[in-house]
Amino acid sequence: MRPLVLLSLSAFLAVPVVAPSAQQTTTQPIMTSLPLVPGARVRVTTNTLVTPLQANYLEMRADTAVFIEDAAGRGLWTFTLDQITKLEQSAGLKRYNGGYIMKSALIGAPIGALLFWGTTGIIKPSDPANQFNRTTTAVTGLAVGALVGAIVGTRFTQEHWSELPLRNRVSVMPGRRGGVHVGVGFSY
Repeated sequence: MRPLVLLSLSAFLAVPVVAPSAQQTTTQPIMTSLPLVPGARVRVTTNTLVTPLQANYLEMRADTAVFIEDAAGRGLWTFTLDQITKLEQSAGLKRYNGGYIMKSALIGAPIGALLFWGTTGIIKPSDPANQFNRTTTAVTGLAVGALVGAIVGTRFTQEHWSELPLRNRVSVMPGRRGGVHVGVGFSY
């Protein structure tokens, strides 16, 4: 019995003692198939939504992406990767947007024309030979109003989006309309 005790005691002493609390487990980050960092502001277009969803990217769970909605409801949205048809990341707010410049110029042009034309109707020169040409003054006011409106329009900001690449997909959809048809769609 003595050799058995010595053998078990030596085997017990040969094994290093490690306390469970001293062990630290390191988890490797799961590689996502989306080129995003958590918290990124995105616009997601899927085949299940009517309008694109503006949200913050949260995480990937296997083949499912999780987003936190950016609207008042602050809902949690999950989409599998095959549901996502378009994914865009915010490039930030930028100025000098053509739409705002054009809209402000179109608003400023008639205001400037009306102000200049109205001013020439109110002001009477002391010399009757030097009368204002109200048409020319209105056209000048139109140009000045459009210029001032365009300058004001450059100050408005709009969010710009950059499209992110999705993995390549091939899908086959059978259909039946007066016969059997098979359609093949490629997305790259």
